[in-house]
Amino acid sequence: MEPAPVSRTNLIKIMKDYVDRMITQYNDRKALVLDEETLGFVSICFSRSALLEKDVYLFDRIDRLGQEKLKHLGGIFFLRANNENIESICKELKNPKFVKYYLFFSTPLSD
Repeated sequence: MEPAPVSRTNLIKIMKDYVDRMITQYNDRKALVLDEETLGFVSICFSRSALLEKDVYLFDRIDRLGQEKLKHLGGIFFLRANNENIESICKELKNPKFVKYYLFFSTPLSD
């Protein structure tokens, strides 16, 4: 017997639960930093007002982050594990904007 197919609704619930755990496990005021793909995931699951209720005060893409220091926010990075994003994270950590960093990836890290 084959397993039942996963419906789109179930996939959205799984993603919503994952993102919700990601942003609620930290009590800090947060910035959620995404890439083009993960922005789509989060946008399907949460409105900006729903994120604000979870203390997410900044919602931006990694390729659009400014240079302003945001030492009152913890940065939650939810990105694909590709070379471009890893390079962006390394660049960010050399001149940190946030007080803390939390890294999550939507794809496995490779060597």
